[in-house]
Amino acid sequence: MTAPPSSPPPRIAPTGLPRRRIALIGTLALALVAGGIVAWSVLRGGPGADSPEEAVREFVAAVTAQDAVAALAVVNPAEVVGLAASFGRARQRLEDVGLTGGGRLLDAVDLRVDDLDVEVEQLADDLARVVPTRGLATIALDPERLPERLGDLTAVLEETTLDGSPEAFENIYGVPPAVLTVRVEGRWYVSLLASALDLQFGDAVREFRIRAYGDEGLVAADYAESDEYRPRISATPQAVLSDLATLVDGGQVAALVDALPEGLAIALRPYASIVQEYLVGVTVTSASLEDLDVDVEDVGDGLTRLTIDRAVARLDFDDITGEPVSVGAELVGDCGTAQEYQPGGSVVEDSDSACLPAEFVRATGIDRATVMVREVEGGYQLDPAATVVDYLDRVVQTLPDSLLEQGIDLVVEEIRYEVGSEDDSTFTD
Repeated sequence: MTAPPSSPPPRIAPTGLPRRRIALIGTLALALVAGGIVAWSVLRGGPGADSPEEAVREFVAAVTAQDAVAALAVVNPAEVVGLAASFGRARQRLEDVGLTGGGRLLDAVDLRVDDLDVEVEQLADDLARVVPTRGLATIALDPERLPERLGDLTAVLEETTLDGSPEAFENIYGVPPAVLTVRVEGRWYVSLLASALDLQFGDAVREFRIRAYGDEGLVAADYAESDEYRPRISATPQAVLSDLATLVDGGQVAALVDALPEGLAIALRPYASIVQEYLVGVTVTSASLEDLDVDVEDVGDGLTRLTIDRAVARLDFDDITGEPVSVGAELVGDCGTAQEYQPGGSVVEDSDSACLPAEFVRATGIDRATVMVREVEGGYQLDPAATVVDYLDRVVQTLPDSLLEQGIDLVVEEIRYEVGSEDDSTFTD
């Protein structure tokens, strides 16, 4: 592995705006933009772009135009396919409580990005980091145009404009802004997942590598050496879970990543070697998933829901000191039990069974553990993104109006508190 220069670039002095205010206004702006979009029904994987830079520029142009359909046309299809119906239902619920509808939401927020220049760092054949080197992003909020349901905020939110440059972003978050892009079937897409990982875990990876090797962390060589995607495909939906247990038994993190759809695997695979290195000294001796009883439901769009009625999982490994450890869990319906085994196999500690509270089940519609698997060429693969969307969709459909109203009130009150506790500094650099 080739290490980057040992001396990081100098940091620019703080600009003064508390990051809570930035997150507050930015999140509110994005929520308003999302809430005002009508064309939810056409959110599908799009055509992508010819290059990483083009994908990012098209994405930025669509976001500033508040056009989610155009934005998602250049987002990794593995991260957005299946969202259409869920977004439609979510928007209807928000409209029912007065947060969407009409054009006022779009009028309340103005987004601009001017004079954008970028550099492209090719990390691998199918992965590239796009780094803005110049530009000015502007978020303008006019609280007088907020929907009536958020009327309490008009008294505390002033007409606000926030300007941010790449240098200001790096000053606040400690890393330069970057958008990671992936190539899927010859086309380039923005990967929200890879970009979030790059921002969230970049420092953690760097610290781990500095402790272990004295270098700066995840660099292009790690991506280049992460090998190409080698899909692991199961013959049936039911076989997906047992096949994953077999891969865990082998202790190969990269193989687990290859059991995911291509677009997700490309985004995650470079981290597989990091996790593998972190687990040096830990040896998986066996992993199993037994007594598996699942209900299989074809939900359309190439997705199958597996509802787990019963499963017994066990993992045996030698820890970093060489001591054998055996742990497991049993899931029956909406109840689970954690277990610790002796090396010979008998249970030495069995926790009390914990079940999902009845109030939680009534509020969310979630009464079993479920996973979504996607049909791909030759079989099926686990789809974590679709699994998350499926859980959220059930919550959207089931959550009582009274709880939704309470949640909105809590958010409004938090915003009122946050804004009232901070001064009027600026975000210009």
